[in-house]
Amino acid sequence: MNGNNWQVLEERFFTSQISQVGQIEEIDEAIGALKWALENGPMDFQTVPGFKTLRIAKTDRYKRGAIDVPSLMVIFKVN
Repeated sequence: MNGNNWQVLEERFFTSQISQVGQIEEIDEAIGALKWALENGPMDFQTVPGFKTLRIAKTDRYKRGAIDVPSLMVIFKVN
């Protein structure tokens, strides 16, 4: 939990999907950025059209040196 009193809880489905990808530095970096953003301002993300309780977080693909960090999208619920 952080100073904003938000905590990211990963559902089993999300955890299983990530485990299938394995330990890939580029994906770990993108997921780390998403987790930070979700912990610090989940209400800042747009809602999924047609679903009042679901929000969507996206990252942009970028290169950092030799590392090509992919774009990711996570749909999440704020309780």
